[in-house]
Amino acid sequence: MTVWNNQRRLTVFGVAVFLVGVVALACPGDAPSHSRVARALVNLLHVPMGFFLAFFFMLLVRAASWKRLVLALAASSVFLAAAELLQPFFGRECSWGDWFLGLAGVGLAGLAFLMRRTASNPRGVIALAWLLVCSVSLVPLLYALNDSFAREKAFPELASFETEAELGRWALNGVELTRVEIPVRGPGCFAGRVSFTNDSIEYPGLFMTEITGNWTNAEALILEVYWPGSVGTNLEFRLDDLPGNPPYAERFQASLSLVPGWNELRLSLADMEVTPSGRRLRFDKVRCFGLFFQRAEANEYLVLDNIRLTLR
Repeated sequence: MTVWNNQRRLTVFGVAVFLVGVVALACPGDAPSHSRVARALVNLLHVPMGFFLAFFFMLLVRAASWKRLVLALAASSVFLAAAELLQPFFGRECSWGDWFLGLAGVGLAGLAFLMRRTASNPRGVIALAWLLVCSVSLVPLLYALNDSFAREKAFPELASFETEAELGRWALNGVELTRVEIPVRGPGCFAGRVSFTNDSIEYPGLFMTEITGNWTNAEALILEVYWPGSVGTNLEFRLDDLPGNPPYAERFQASLSLVPGWNELRLSLADMEVTPSGRRLRFDKVRCFGLFFQRAEANEYLVLDNIRLTLR
């Protein structure tokens, strides 16, 4: 009777944790308004959710031990994949990285099952495998933390594209961002190529959302932009100090002229201080800035490099 009660309690606990995870992960979230570190922490919820999902299926399936393990792991993996495919209908993005985190939880449940069912000799190997899976699950969070430290250290430089991790600081809209080597600037010098991939979308461009937000000691924002066109064009710039997508009257926006070749653009913070509504921007609470076109051809591109602030 005691064994049955314990199993029932564990079942109820597992189902409750799983349902809480489903609700948390299915709720729409404004991901760009949160830091990459915060998003990585939230994504780690997939690990316990996968663990308790597999645990629930193990209790649900009535079969021999090994068959129950295989069926539970397979059912959990399929369920997690289906959940990712359905998330766009709830205002979230489908991410196979999240699926792999869920699989890590499933794997941990399988290892726990093996630990309980096997003799004492292999348990050290199983424990080592448990630690390995846990360590791999933490890689996205550690990657985000490392880039966060690197970003703070590089300030007032905002983007140099010298590392692959910098690409994750930008939110993309109808564009693709890649690192390209610039031989004319010396060996091993990189920049960011912004390729426009969707000519039907309005305002294609990119926003730097992973940013050091205190600009109170800055004097100007410098951007180096390469435009390969044969004639000049206009590039739109936007600076936000409010979360989400504030209206035009509550942000700074300007049209920047580009000539063919490299352009060094200088934007004075004094000129950006007052929004169209008359409100003063909070330079100690900068949220993001963006560069975009009104419209762009699918084969067009531009190159960004050495985005930085000059300090007083």
